[in-house]
Amino acid sequence: YVYAAEYQTGANVLLKTSAKGREDTFLRKFAIGLIIVTIIYVLTYSPYFYNVLNAYGTRGIDAPICSLEAFSNWGMSIKGYLIFISIGRYVALVFAMLIIYFLSSKLKSVISAFLASTAVLVLPVLLSLLGIGFFDYVLLNPILIGNL
Repeated sequence: YVYAAEYQTGANVLLKTSAKGREDTFLRKFAIGLIIVTIIYVLTYSPYFYNVLNAYGTRGIDAPICSLEAFSNWGMSIKGYLIFISIGRYVALVFAMLIIYFLSSKLKSVISAFLASTAVLVLPVLLSLLGIGFFDYVLLNPILIGNL
């Protein structure tokens, strides 16, 4: 409910009429959102990196990824692939944050923004994880799940 609180209390009128209210509010909320996204990213993907480093070790991390059958046409190392997929996932989380900001500013209600964000972002991921193949390629799922 990033912007819904301002609409419900009427503070949006003050923010829109002040000299830098709209821009400064967005920049501050964006910075706070980036901090939260970074914390979520680290907590979510740290076990993944631990498992990869545990399986390949630090020596094998520079091995070409084409040795794995699924990546036979790729010309990068495992470390390069991990960096590539990590950047993609982080950017996808930032886009998800911006989608939540957009929905919150347009719907102007905490509950509506929560339900719409859940329907747009969480539901496709859950349906994909339940095995419905169509949802593997909906919105941000290919990047977040790793089906690039």
